[in-house]
Amino acid sequence: MGPKRLAQTLVVDVAAERILLAFHKEGDMQGCYTGFLDELLEGETPESGAVRITTEQCGLIVEQAELRAVFHFTGEDYPGADEYEYYATSYRGTLRESVEVRPQWFELDQIPYELMPADDALWYPPFLAGKLQRGSFHFGPGMKELLRHQFSEVDELVF
Repeated sequence: MGPKRLAQTLVVDVAAERILLAFHKEGDMQGCYTGFLDELLEGETPESGAVRITTEQCGLIVEQAELRAVFHFTGEDYPGADEYEYYATSYRGTLRESVEVRPQWFELDQIPYELMPADDALWYPPFLAGKLQRGSFHFGPGMKELLRHQFSEVDELVF
């Protein structure tokens, strides 16, 4: 069995220059903001998983999700995960809080990186600027401290 497979969706309101983030109320990310993030189901494609996860966590139905990054995460006490990062600007539905997360809009220039996993401040800016990326991040115990990373822009994402 390989690493976990995760998908994350960053919902962006381009006209209002804001991003919808999820404040995690439970689980591994408790107390942090991220995009809408969870593990893929057996046999699920990353894109369909990203759409499902977003709907389950905040009620919005993503109409189009653009894959912009693929990262591999490991840690001193974490076996590893491949994470597919999606960008979504087309969505419908009614925003709501769920058991797992409380969604909150932030201006793009006021993203709360200090309340997010350490890797996010590195890859969000090029991701939001439309760059495709591939890379890896390695964390210390408890996935709190980023020990090393490497990522780069790529011309296409193939998995």
